[in-house]
Amino acid sequence: MADTFLRQWAMLKLIPHAPRKVDSLSLRAGLLGQGFDVDLRTLQRDLKGLSAVFPLRCDTRSKPFGWQWMSGGRALEVPGLSPPAALALKLMDLYLRPLLPHSTLKALEPQLRSADEVLAQISDRALGDWPRKVRVIPSGLALLPPDIDEAVLPVVYEALFTNRRFRARYQAHSTQEDYLINPLGLVVRGAVLFLVCSLSDQTELHTLVVHRMTHAELSDAPARTPKDFDLDSYITKGEFDITSGQLIRLRAILHKNAAHYISETPLSKDQRLRELEDGRVQITVSVMQTAQLRWWLLSFGDQVEVLAPEALRHDLKATAQRMLDHYKNPANSYAR
Repeated sequence: MADTFLRQWAMLKLIPHAPRKVDSLSLRAGLLGQGFDVDLRTLQRDLKGLSAVFPLRCDTRSKPFGWQWMSGGRALEVPGLSPPAALALKLMDLYLRPLLPHSTLKALEPQLRSADEVLAQISDRALGDWPRKVRVIPSGLALLPPDIDEAVLPVVYEALFTNRRFRARYQAHSTQEDYLINPLGLVVRGAVLFLVCSLSDQTELHTLVVHRMTHAELSDAPARTPKDFDLDSYITKGEFDITSGQLIRLRAILHKNAAHYISETPLSKDQRLRELEDGRVQITVSVMQTAQLRWWLLSFGDQVEVLAPEALRHDLKATAQRMLDHYKNPANSYAR
C-alpha cells in the first residue's frame, strides 16, 4: 500500500500543467528512473483512478496523446506553501502583472491562488496584510502589454522547453510570411516578449516579437543551437540597444532637479558631478552611445545641455530645432 501511494505521488509530480502534456510511455520512464517498476496497464489504471480525484485529463486532441493538469486546476503542493513563499509569489505577481501578457500569467494561476489562500489563513496579520502595503510602479511610461494570441504562447514555451522547432506566421510591418522557427531564447523587455531564433536551416540570428505571431504549430524537428550561442552575450552585443555602440565621455550641464536624480542613480561608477556658479551641475561620465541614451537625454527637455561629444551635441541640437519648427505652426492649422 505504501509503495502504491509513493508511486502515484511520484507520478502526479511528473504530470505537467496544460497546455503541456506527457504520454504514458514517458511517465513510465520517469517512474523507472525513480525506482518504481510499473507496467503500462497498472500505470493507466492509476491515471484513471487519480483523474477521478484530481483535476487531471488525457488530452486526445493531437498526437501523441498525453496527461496534464487541467488549466486553472489547484496546484499540488505538499507540505504546501510557507507564508514567506506565498508572500514572495504574491509580490512577484504584483511586479509581473503589468509586464506580461495574460496568457503567460494564466499558467501561474494555480500557484497564485494557493498563495492567496495561505496569506488569507495565516494568523500573523502583519504578514498577511503585506501585499496590500506594497505597489510596483514602472520607472518609465506604463505601457499596456500587446495582445498575444493565446494559442501561440504555449507553442513558443513548449518549443523552448523541449528544444524543438515550430512553425508560425509572422506579421512584419508590411509583410506576412510563414516561418520554420528555431527558438534559442526568450527576452522580456518592458511590455514586449522577444524570441531570439534562427529561421529554417539558416545560421543568421533574428529577434522576433511574439505578439506578431499567429498560426503556431509545434514541429517534431529538434532545435539547433549554435555552439557559440549565449543569450547574455547576444544581448550585450547590442541587439536590444542596451550596451551597444561606442563608449563615449559624456559631458553635460544639468539643472539642479535633474542633477539630484542622477546623483542618486548614477550612470556609471566613474560619474563625476561639479556644481557651477549659476547653481547648475556639470556631469562627466563614461557611457555607451546608444539610441536609448539619446532618448533618455531628450526626456529631460530643457533641463540638460550636452557639451560633448560634439557629434551628440549636434544631433540633439538638430532634433530640438525640428521640434521647434513643428511647434511654430498653430495647432488649429491642422484641424481642417
